[in-house]
Amino acid sequence: MNAQAVERLNLENNLRTALDKKELFLMYQPQMDIKSRKIVGVEALLRWQHPEMGLVPPMNSSELRKAAG
Repeated sequence: MNAQAVERLNLENNLRTALDKKELFLMYQPQMDIKSRKIVGVEALLRWQHPEMGLVPPMNSSELRKAAG
C-alpha cells in the first residue's frame, strides 16, 4: 500500500472515533451583504481538532466524511 493510501486510511479511522473523543466542533461564519455591509446569515462549519495533527484542513476532513459515509 502506498504512503498516501495509508495516511488516508489512518485519517479515516481517526475520524470514525473523533465524535466520541469530542474532537469535532462547530464554528460559525457570518454571511455578509457586500452593498449594505450587514450580516444576512451564518454558516455552521464542522471542524476537527486532531490531538496530534492539530486542526485538520476542511478539504481533508470533508473528503474523508464523504468517503467514510
